[in-house]
Amino acid sequence: MCAMMNKRMSEADKRIMKANSVQNILQGLNILLPDPSYQLTALKTTDRPPHVQNWIFQTIKLNVSQFYDTWLDQNKQEEISHPDMWNILVKAGEECYLGFVNFRFDMDEVYDVVYLYEVQVDPEAQRKGIGSLLVRIVESVARENNITKVVLTSHRKNLASLRFYREKLGYTDDESSPTTEAVSYDILSKYLQ
Repeated sequence: MCAMMNKRMSEADKRIMKANSVQNILQGLNILLPDPSYQLTALKTTDRPPHVQNWIFQTIKLNVSQFYDTWLDQNKQEEISHPDMWNILVKAGEECYLGFVNFRFDMDEVYDVVYLYEVQVDPEAQRKGIGSLLVRIVESVARENNITKVVLTSHRKNLASLRFYREKLGYTDDESSPTTEAVSYDILSKYLQ
């Protein structure tokens, strides 16, 4: 039993290392954009220009800070600045950003996962399919890299987010999701393999 679990972890570790070495995360994907004026940009956090970093942070703060028991700018800045973090941005035109997703390839117990940290859409661009597009792109990236599942955390107070993931995109409570009322979030996942 332990030998099989170690072998699974070793294979998962290899998939994570390989995925983290990819230079162009969107290469080879067949992505149908809902609007021909939309453009996708994929880059690591370390390659993000300061104005994009600021827009990402401000969009997160605007959209979800009210769901946190204690919001600390510095903590969120550190989380979204991890050097292994990928960002996929949707924009219309040169500097009109509409939405983004931040994610990392990682290990979750024994499974290789893509962990979604943020899926955020500018309030004026919401309900136009951008959030769904971004999550589906990340799922395609995960499949392309043979990753087992996509995992995310959503605040329990953010009912719209929970409905979006569960009802629209087919995510379910992960086996690691806390069942106690003492925490303010749920962990959701979707198996891809």
